[in-house]
Amino acid sequence: MTFDDKSVFPELTVFELRQKRGAKWAAVDEDKLPAWVADMDFQVASEIRKVLNEIITSGDLGYPDIKSREELAEIFAVRYRLRHGLKIDPGLVLVTSDVVQAIAGCIYAFSDINDKILFLTPTYPPFFSVVSGLARQILAVDMVKNNFSYQIDFDVIKRVISEQKPRILLLCNPHNPTGRVFTRQELTILAELALDNDMVIISDEIHCDLVFQDYKHIPIAAVSDDVARRTITLSSASKTFNIAGLHCAQMAFGSNDLLNNFRNCPSSLLGGVSSLGVAAAVAAYKEGTAWLDTVMELLAKNRLIVAEWAKQFPDMQLALPEATYLAWIDLNFLGLGDSPAETIAAKANIVLSDGFAFGPAGAGHVRLNFATGQVILEEILGRLGNFISDHQPG
Repeated sequence: MTFDDKSVFPELTVFELRQKRGAKWAAVDEDKLPAWVADMDFQVASEIRKVLNEIITSGDLGYPDIKSREELAEIFAVRYRLRHGLKIDPGLVLVTSDVVQAIAGCIYAFSDINDKILFLTPTYPPFFSVVSGLARQILAVDMVKNNFSYQIDFDVIKRVISEQKPRILLLCNPHNPTGRVFTRQELTILAELALDNDMVIISDEIHCDLVFQDYKHIPIAAVSDDVARRTITLSSASKTFNIAGLHCAQMAFGSNDLLNNFRNCPSSLLGGVSSLGVAAAVAAYKEGTAWLDTVMELLAKNRLIVAEWAKQFPDMQLALPEATYLAWIDLNFLGLGDSPAETIAAKANIVLSDGFAFGPAGAGHVRLNFATGQVILEEILGRLGNFISDHQPG
C-alpha cells in the first residue's frame, strides 16, 4: 500500500492549521508560527479516522470494555516484539491514559517519599515535575556533548549511584530533547548498574517508532532477562501516529512481581482510558504501518533541511536527532540568557520550546519541532536565521 503525498499528506496552510483546536496552534498568537508542542502538522492516518468516525456516528461512546483493552495489549505486545525485539507478555500489559501518568504511578508504587530518582538531563520537563510533585528527590545527571552529539557520562553516573543510592532509573529512550537513540552498549552499562544497585527501571519509549535510517531502537528490557524482570516499558501510539489528544498508553511489566507491586498505586490515581483512545491505538498498530513509513520519509527530508540550514551558523551547535522530529539547538553563543525562546518569540514571531524547561543543562537552548510542511518549516527557519544573524556577537 502506498500513499499519494498530496492527497493524504496535503501541505496544510497556516490558515488551515490555525483552525485546529490543539494547543500547538491554538495557544499561540496569530502573528507567530509554532514549532514547540510535539504534535505533527500531518493528517492522521485514514484507518484511524475511519474507526473514530464509525464510533462517533454510531454514538458508541461508553466505557471501553475489558476485551478491547486485552486486544490492545495483545497487539501492542506482538508489534513490540516484531519491531523492537522485546518479548512482552500481554497479560503483563496495562492500558492507561498517558505515559506521564504511568511514570507517576510507577514512582508512587516503587519508591517512598524522599527516595532519589535518577535521570539524564536535559530531559522532558514532566520528569522534574512528577518526581518533585511526589515528594521524591531529583537526581539529575547531565549528558555531555561530544562532536555535537550527547553522550552518557558513565563515570559520573557510577559515582552518583554509589554515593546517592537512587531507587529508580527513569530513562527516556529515544531521548527527548536531544534525539539520541542509545546503543546496546550504553543500555547494557546502564542496565548492569541498575542490577548491581537494586534499582527499578522505568523506560519511557514513546518515540520508539520515530527512528531515522541507520539507527535502531533497542528497549533496555531487551538487554537481558534479568534486566527485563525489573523494567517497566512505557509506550503509546500518541507520538508515532499524531493522536496525543486521545490519551491512551501502554505499560509493559517485565515480571509478575513488578505488576503485583504496582498494585500499591491506587487505581483511582491512574484514571481511565477512553474507548476512542483504545480503538485508535488498535487501528494504528494494526493498519498504520504504511502511513508511518510515509511520515518517516517526510520527517527525514525535513531533518535534512534543518541540517543544511544550520551550516550557515558555524558557532551554533545543533544536535541532529537520531530519532524524534525535534531539533535541539544551542544558542548560548548569542548571549541571550537561559531562555532565548522568549526573546525569539517576541522578535522573530516563532514559538520554540524553552530549553531551560528541560533542566539547567538546557539553559540557552531551544527545541524546534520540524514535523510540518516544507513551506512552513522554511518560513520558521528563515525567521530564526534572520534573528540569529541580527543577534550574533560582533
